[in-house]
Amino acid sequence: MLKAVRIAIDCRLADSSGVGVYLRGCLPYFLESPHTFTLFGDPAVLHGLAPDADERKREIIPCAVRPFSLSELCAFPRRLRDAINRADRYYSPYFNLPGGITAPVYTTIHDIIFPDMPELTSRAGLAARMWFYRRAFRRSRTVFTVSQFSKSRIAHFLGNAAPIVVTRSAVQPALQGGAPKGVTKKETVLFIGNIKKHKGLPCLLDGFFRARAEGLAHRLVIVGEKDNFRSSDAGSLRDLAHTDPSAVEFTGRVPPESLK
Repeated sequence: MLKAVRIAIDCRLADSSGVGVYLRGCLPYFLESPHTFTLFGDPAVLHGLAPDADERKREIIPCAVRPFSLSELCAFPRRLRDAINRADRYYSPYFNLPGGITAPVYTTIHDIIFPDMPELTSRAGLAARMWFYRRAFRRSRTVFTVSQFSKSRIAHFLGNAAPIVVTRSAVQPALQGGAPKGVTKKETVLFIGNIKKHKGLPCLLDGFFRARAEGLAHRLVIVGEKDNFRSSDAGSLRDLAHTDPSAVEFTGRVPPESLK
């Protein structure tokens, strides 16, 4: 029988995109396990993620300290640090670790894209990220990642000192099951993901504009904020600015039920 333990989880990014989506997918399943949890982050967000969870199984502690900050490294709140260290395990869904953690550490490193694509940041930015990567890897009993490809790149840059285990992303409960009733297909191309230059959106836009010029009737729907669109491809931005608004739509952030 699985021995129940207390697990402390960093949930400060639970309301963000990217890592937040990953964490929101995992948390409901964590809370169904026999373990108990210390969760720290925004209480309003955490109570909303699993409203039916047994409150006896989770302790929620407010924490507004920014990830990857000097405060996280050097001045993490003592009360919270002590609560984490009383746990049997500490899990971070990203590669940032507060200072003073002595509980056994487990982390998820989703990718190690920056040394593969150094153009995404400055030299100083790359050096800082690699320091955080190496620190998390060195401190972790086990590193989880989301694909065999990411596992191979993590091993390439960081080595094999810690076991690297592939655990693919969970599916949020709201996205499970069959298609909603009454949904009809539309001539639509849908993009879901962070609006960042390494996500391939400029490539999609280039192909979409070319196809439109050849008679494609479909619309492109981008789940994300137009104001957050960042790209080194100035041509894509220029084309986007002069495109018929009915051809490309930015939805902004949508809840899982609407996304489904």
